[in-house]
Amino acid sequence: MEKKKLKTTFQNISLLLVSIILILLLAEIFIRAAGYKKKYQLDEKKQLTWQYETKKTHNSMGYRDYEYQVEKLKGVFRIYVLGDSFTYGQGIKMAETYPKVLERILKDKYPNRYFEVINASFLGLDTERELGRLKKEGLRLSPDMVILGFYLNDPSHDSGVTQWKEEDKKEKIKILFNNKTLLKISHLYWFLKIRADWVFNKRVYVRTFLKLYEKDSKTWKDFESSFSGISELTRERNIPLLVVIFPSLYQLNDNYPFFKAHSMVKKLSEEKGVEALDLFNCYKGISDKSLWVKTSMPANTHPNAKAHQMAAIEIFRKIEKDPYFRITSYLNSN
Repeated sequence: MEKKKLKTTFQNISLLLVSIILILLLAEIFIRAAGYKKKYQLDEKKQLTWQYETKKTHNSMGYRDYEYQVEKLKGVFRIYVLGDSFTYGQGIKMAETYPKVLERILKDKYPNRYFEVINASFLGLDTERELGRLKKEGLRLSPDMVILGFYLNDPSHDSGVTQWKEEDKKEKIKILFNNKTLLKISHLYWFLKIRADWVFNKRVYVRTFLKLYEKDSKTWKDFESSFSGISELTRERNIPLLVVIFPSLYQLNDNYPFFKAHSMVKKLSEEKGVEALDLFNCYKGISDKSLWVKTSMPANTHPNAKAHQMAAIEIFRKIEKDPYFRITSYLNSN
């Protein structure tokens, strides 16, 4: 009887193992046939190619914008925009970026006036480098107003990569998907890694960004110093400054994880005597993915043309009537 039970148990375990192996083989065949890995790698290549091709469209000042002469013509109201990839327009056309949309809105609303909105942003710029760009290039252009497009990883000198690596180490389960040999030979293993990264990276992402807003950290103090530099530089030259705070396009509801970060930047703006526009309420309640450049894997969660259009409208509403920005006095001048 004992031998019979052992034999039955062995057969059941064998059957289970064979079934699991068969399922894994079928899944491997299916994923290979569907071409997921090839499509993913092609999409990654397209994103890199886009960045390379975009650089060819920069103007003589190195900006992703039309040509503008350094000396501002009489009667022109010029806005100089600083920012990182969110302002640069990662994954969208130049004309779809919020600086260019804002320029069109102003020109359409006031066809007898002359507005120039110069997009001086670039991929990966942090606040310290934006300060350097304003000093070396922006002031030469004699702006009537400066916009600082702010995204949540701007306090970091490397877009949060250092902090990301530290937080990523805490996700021990991801080690299961780091076998380089299996990644090369098995499409199923690769597919599971991509899915695991997507799930666990959300947690890493939140922890990474929140780490940048530890008030006593060197990262935050460096950011405060650079931010102060921009506000002081514009104030000394009597140039209105608007800080436009872009939210992370993730969980845009009452459970949004980065309210603290927004609050800290708005408080700092208030302390420095500059205006801030928080775009969270502009996007609140909207599906995250409807604002992304690309939703399929590999996703591109930068704001798409729709999100840029909404940002431009909010900025226009903020600056049009407020005397601080001096558009009303410009419109009333001869």
